[in-house]
Amino acid sequence: MNAPESKWFFIAEPRPSAKARFFCFHYAGSNANVFSSWLSLIPEDIELVAVQLPGRGTRFGEDLHASMAPLMAGLLSDIPALLDKPYFVFGHSLGAAVACELLFQLQHRNKPGPLHFFASGRRSPSCEPLIPPLHDYPQERFEQALRSFNGTPEQLFKEPELMELFSPILRADFKLSYDWQREPGVKLQCKASVLGGEEDTLAPEHQLQAWQQHFEQTVDVKLFPGGHFFITEHQNLLLPYLLKFLWVKP
Repeated sequence: MNAPESKWFFIAEPRPSAKARFFCFHYAGSNANVFSSWLSLIPEDIELVAVQLPGRGTRFGEDLHASMAPLMAGLLSDIPALLDKPYFVFGHSLGAAVACELLFQLQHRNKPGPLHFFASGRRSPSCEPLIPPLHDYPQERFEQALRSFNGTPEQLFKEPELMELFSPILRADFKLSYDWQREPGVKLQCKASVLGGEEDTLAPEHQLQAWQQHFEQTVDVKLFPGGHFFITEHQNLLLPYLLKFLWVKP
């Protein structure tokens, strides 16, 4: 059966006979296309579903959301139709926060949880951010901070028109990421892995370990070489790790 169309969930390569779905949540300033290279690397019986937040990619021009509530309203309205199969979830940085909140909301509504959740490059929901509120910075200082993360294309800094176009997206995403927290209490029931870069100063190991208090089961914390964007720098190491879990019992 083909998955229903949704502006929130982008399926570049529909796989009607897939045994499971793999939901992937992008990081700040990016869009669903960042996962396109994964299509040829995951099993044929897994359908990749990339989440597309408003205001970018195919949804460019839509209102940006700088708080979690409107995002949850949209995601929760469309995702039930995609939960007819077992599923896995991956989110990096901001994507891990959005994915985690969605899983809490689904669990609260007694919807099926994922077979495995991969939270990548993100501090624990109960940890304070280690950086100041960048979304409030004046533009010059904002751009200096962007450069320090080594994740923004150099072209953006060379073309003021592009920067003017993308700055509101980045600021909204950074605010969303900065503000979201969850105190320990209700725990997710699913299996989980927490992934990080050995040199990532935005989500150091002690903040990755702190994810454990939000899960019933023991969490696997895995470190990879590189910084915050180890998922692109070392995709050759990340994907084999993910593939160990991306399978469904016959």
